[in-house]
Amino acid sequence: MTLRVIRTTSITEAMLAYSSVAEDTNPAWSAGETCGLGALRHLASTHRVYAAAAAGNVGHDPSTSPTWWTDAGATNRWAMFDGALGRSTTSATDVTVRLQPGAVSGLALMGVQARRVRIAIRDTVSGATVYDRTFSLSAVTIGNWLEYFTAPFTYRTEFANTALPLYSQGELEVTLYGNGQQDVVCAELVVGTAVDLGVPTYGAKLGITDYSRKDTDAWGNTTLVQRAFARTLDIGFKLDGAQLERVYATLGELRATPCVWLADGLPAIYGWVGDFSIDVRAQTHSFCNLQIKGLT
Repeated sequence: MTLRVIRTTSITEAMLAYSSVAEDTNPAWSAGETCGLGALRHLASTHRVYAAAAAGNVGHDPSTSPTWWTDAGATNRWAMFDGALGRSTTSATDVTVRLQPGAVSGLALMGVQARRVRIAIRDTVSGATVYDRTFSLSAVTIGNWLEYFTAPFTYRTEFANTALPLYSQGELEVTLYGNGQQDVVCAELVVGTAVDLGVPTYGAKLGITDYSRKDTDAWGNTTLVQRAFARTLDIGFKLDGAQLERVYATLGELRATPCVWLADGLPAIYGWVGDFSIDVRAQTHSFCNLQIKGLT
């Protein structure tokens, strides 16, 4: 078992060669249109959605008029690349994207709703296919005959592959196939370089930070407002003495940087390094305690 991290490559407009998803479901902004308070419009030039902050909003460019418009997040096409889990790319049909991110060895899907995923890599743009695999996202586990006949069919909401072949001029194609009953959804598609850190030790702690609101009045009546939550992970791992400087430098570099953290048998977490400490026990090995704070 290995603890590894996918060091994220930010997807730029130049890297996204193709997407089957339209820019957004909200109308595009038009300079001559009068928008009412709260109206949503998108700009293809910025790949952002904006909400009108005032009534009678006409002629004000959303990208340069913050008093008239509020940034409401990435467009539908770009939500899966926006570095956050709060907004997702959604499509009624299968989703296909083609990326030219340079050499990457890891890919992760976070907050995904699909039946299966196909990953294909060409050695150059429109070149020969050097990797083509399809993975089922089925998460069904059957414990007995009753569950065999009655358990609902479920799918994994996270997926990761850290064994992609490296091609600096290659093209990566990812296709998410729906189940025919629900929209295809992806909160984040992460690509980057997979880095091994060490061997996890027993005693990892999984948790969440809940941002829901709970208010109790003077009579003891409690009102619950469900909001987003973030996953957390406290984990220890052992590293060889020869890897001490490399791991120490890697963790320092990844502070305040969203990455995907993976350990066999544990859910993938998309987040950043909280605190970490390395206990140098001997010249041959050390032990590291690491805290990961997930994004919402």
